[in-house]
Amino acid sequence: MSKDCDTRFNDLLLEVEAIMESTPDGLYTTDAKGNILRFNSMLGRILGIDTSVLAGNSLKELKEKGCYPENVALMSIEQKKSITLTQELPDGRHVIISSYPIFRDSEVAFTVTKIRDMDELSQMQDELEAFKRLSSNYYNELKLLRKRATESGEVVVQSEAMKNVADIAYRIASVDTTVLLFGESGTGKEVIAKIIHTESKRNEGPFIKINCGAIPENLLESELFGYAEGSFTGAGKGGKPGLLEVANGGTLLLDEIGDLPLSLQVKLLRVLQDQEYYRIGDIKPTRTDIRIIAATNRNLLEMVKSGNFREDLYYRLNVVQIIIPPLRERIEDIIPLIYNFLKKYNQKYNFNKDINSDVVDELLTYSWPGNVRELENTIENMLVLSPNHTIEKSALPKNIFKDHEAGYNIQSPKDKSSLEFMVNNFEKKLIENALAEYGNMSAAAKALGLHRTTLARKLHRNRS
Repeated sequence: MSKDCDTRFNDLLLEVEAIMESTPDGLYTTDAKGNILRFNSMLGRILGIDTSVLAGNSLKELKEKGCYPENVALMSIEQKKSITLTQELPDGRHVIISSYPIFRDSEVAFTVTKIRDMDELSQMQDELEAFKRLSSNYYNELKLLRKRATESGEVVVQSEAMKNVADIAYRIASVDTTVLLFGESGTGKEVIAKIIHTESKRNEGPFIKINCGAIPENLLESELFGYAEGSFTGAGKGGKPGLLEVANGGTLLLDEIGDLPLSLQVKLLRVLQDQEYYRIGDIKPTRTDIRIIAATNRNLLEMVKSGNFREDLYYRLNVVQIIIPPLRERIEDIIPLIYNFLKKYNQKYNFNKDINSDVVDELLTYSWPGNVRELENTIENMLVLSPNHTIEKSALPKNIFKDHEAGYNIQSPKDKSSLEFMVNNFEKKLIENALAEYGNMSAAAKALGLHRTTLARKLHRNRS
């Protein structure tokens, strides 16, 4: 029994020592006469002394030897109360010392004293305040950027993917660098380009867009670079400025840059490198001050490998790349986009129509190969053609129904006891429970381990 008590006592001492060593403060304990009982290694580091002088000594002796500052522990013993003082050490540092008496039968049995380096504490507080200010600045900046993005009349953002796209667009707007926008047709590349222009220092200059794939090669050069007087038969007097000249001081969006002919890629490269170009038939260069934003839905790197796009031009354009995800990968944006377009075309055509929730469900599960542009056209189509105040499922374009029939034509078996029916029924209940618990499709999909698109399709199938 005595051996067990010794073991427990030794364990308790080890625990006390571990606690004392884990604190950033200097700690020591004394008996009622001021003799040092225990101390931690931090005490010596803070006071700048060899702790070997502490062991077995009284505080009075240490004070007389000049090894210790004004003794707060002795004051605490004499006055029988907790005392806290600030003191200056011989090296000029300041410490705060707090001593706490521990009583037994109304008398002081021992004291616990802690010493903290105030200079180090002050430095930590300064660093913490600096970190808080920096974090607050970043948070406020990000909050402002997202607020501007989500409230902009040009772009509707709900998904995290598009919030990140908008954040990048606003951040790089003030930096006059070349930008490459990549995304499928209809994802909103021009909208992002306009945001960059509007928020830049060039916002008072022109914003010019040219579709490199929509103009024949023989005309595209003169449209971009212009031509000098007399450069060819029919060239007007004084020549004609190209869009590079028209966009001077502003932003030029080169849409479908992957369709730019190789012969013009060389000339565009010079614009990016030297900020100058030659009009067709001119012998002197024209200086330009523009920001170029390129957009494409093609894999330019693969085109470089196949020799259809210049590698040096690719890297000149691809300084900052923004990838705009397709609508099917950001389902959270569909509903706000629906109501944004509904409002837009109600105002345009002086209507006051609403949309049935069943129609919204159908639109949520459609694959949207034409992305935001297709969604906008669909809303305008249904609004104009719907004879009723509320847009019903009958107003949906046939291609949306065909997409559903091709992707989700799964019929419940006639035999309600079949495995297929039971699995589908169980899946339906799981989805309904997840939606009820988490409140939205994104959170429910994450909880079920599914992509949002997959959950939307399963939800549609189970409702059919």
